[in-house]
Amino acid sequence: MKIEATKKIQIKNIEIGGSKTLICTPIIPSTLEDFVSDIDYALSQNPDVVEWRLDYFDNLSSLDYVYNTLTSIKYKLANTIFILTLRDNKEGGKCTLSQEDKLKIIQNALKTDTIDILDIEQIQGKDYISSVKQMINNTNTKLILSYHNFEFTPNKEEIVQKIEKALELGANIPKVAYMPHSSEDVLCLLDASISCRKLLEAPIVSISMGDLGKISRVYAGQFGSDITFASLKDSTAPGQIKIDDLKRAWTHLF
Repeated sequence: MKIEATKKIQIKNIEIGGSKTLICTPIIPSTLEDFVSDIDYALSQNPDVVEWRLDYFDNLSSLDYVYNTLTSIKYKLANTIFILTLRDNKEGGKCTLSQEDKLKIIQNALKTDTIDILDIEQIQGKDYISSVKQMINNTNTKLILSYHNFEFTPNKEEIVQKIEKALELGANIPKVAYMPHSSEDVLCLLDASISCRKLLEAPIVSISMGDLGKISRVYAGQFGSDITFASLKDSTAPGQIKIDDLKRAWTHLF
């Protein structure tokens, strides 16, 4: 049975933090043509959430191009949560733009009223996060503050503190992902996730990456994480499971 959040978030007809663990499928198109085909293929798999990893896009510097691309698919997302992520290269992404340039892209993208959730990194700092918060204050867009550590998994207390810090900085949904080097590391992440569910009201996302951490993706909800990420074709993080494989596993397990 999934552990529910006390303070759930309703977006469209979908509840984050409720009785269902949501599946998010990231797409990583580099061109408009790829974007159209990727979004259509993603939606055909019936995920709860689609994440556009905008940092993979070739025309990232063209504000109009990004704006028009988002506007073109808005009508397709009536029943699917849409996350926009411009992942920094320091946390596994492709984006090397300055904070000023990233803020311009985000501000322009928000004007389309297509973005349900915006994902930015904790490492961007308080001033950057505050600027983004000001942009979304008068919109329906929610904020994920994420942290990715591709080197190691710290102790439970540090993981809990990282999630609490995201909430202090204004996140609606904290997200953490760590690389394990042992089964104990995976258990540490899962233990921290359960503790956060008991301590905190908000929905959370917690991931143990790599092959060792795949169990955290399959049993995400049972350990307090509200969204699990599953790939369509190419994975965007180590250990991501293909969406059809994840659904097949859930059919047998739950």
